[in-house]
Amino acid sequence: ELNGATPFLSDADVSVEANGIVYQFEADTSLAGNYKSKVPFSVVNNLSYNLLIEWDGDAYEASSQLAAVAPISPLQFARYQQTDSLRLQDNISPYNPNQQSMIEIDIDWSHLSPELPNKAKLYYYTFKNLHTSELIRPQKEVVPFPKGSILHIKKYGLNDAFADYLRAKAIETEWNGTYFYSTSENLPSNISNNGLGFFSTCSIIRQTIIAE
Repeated sequence: ELNGATPFLSDADVSVEANGIVYQFEADTSLAGNYKSKVPFSVVNNLSYNLLIEWDGDAYEASSQLAAVAPISPLQFARYQQTDSLRLQDNISPYNPNQQSMIEIDIDWSHLSPELPNKAKLYYYTFKNLHTSELIRPQKEVVPFPKGSILHIKKYGLNDAFADYLRAKAIETEWNGTYFYSTSENLPSNISNNGLGFFSTCSIIRQTIIAE
């Protein structure tokens, strides 16, 4: 439900199979709703990874192949209004015919100030083709942060199906209310048995920088 609490499950049987090898997952006691593989493994190119979730007598299945990820472009900072704080310049293009990606940026200045808020999370998307909702997008909220803040950057490579899912999510959330009409409906899913959400394997690169 809208603004409702997420129902978490800790008693599902979760596994991922690839090339005949089955990796069993178990509930993460430190974070409700999360499952971790009992044995660490890496996802490799040109191999299908098949998810199986069994719960309450039902089975949910999905499949995914790894997508490559391009290097992280340097972030650029600008002065925030007439203060000593900084802001991120919104120079991450939503369109690139050669790659699809999601960038997750965690900004942390809790070591500089105990006053809340002292953390922020930002998301940026890049897709291979444009949707009319992207042409006139609502402006992103400008997040100011002090010099010396630590930025943890994660860039995910997206396969075509996962990119379609994230685009639909963006249309109904971040890009909603543009001048172009877009149908509001359930997000696409690759999970069988009317499962919600999406199963994807992503290449990830990480970078940590200090805002100066």
